[in-house]
Amino acid sequence: MGRTTQGGACQHIQAHQGKTFYLGLPTGSTYMGTCKELIRLHKEGKVSFANVVTFNLDEYVKIPENHPGSVHSFMRLHQEQ
Repeated sequence: MGRTTQGGACQHIQAHQGKTFYLGLPTGSTYMGTCKELIRLHKEGKVSFANVVTFNLDEYVKIPENHPGSVHSFMRLHQEQ
């Protein structure tokens, strides 16, 4: 699923080069394959996130970014692996 989904995401990001592109990210581990594939492509220079703004679809209200139960912490933990 990761490679199939990221292909569509990359096409949309590249089609918006020079413009802001908003990317909503779900919670949970289902899409982690997609995220890892996008990170790999970015490291290879195949996709730029310079104009991409991400937001978490399921974040708890008023929870600090550094709280271990926040989606922000979850994303940071898994992006660094």
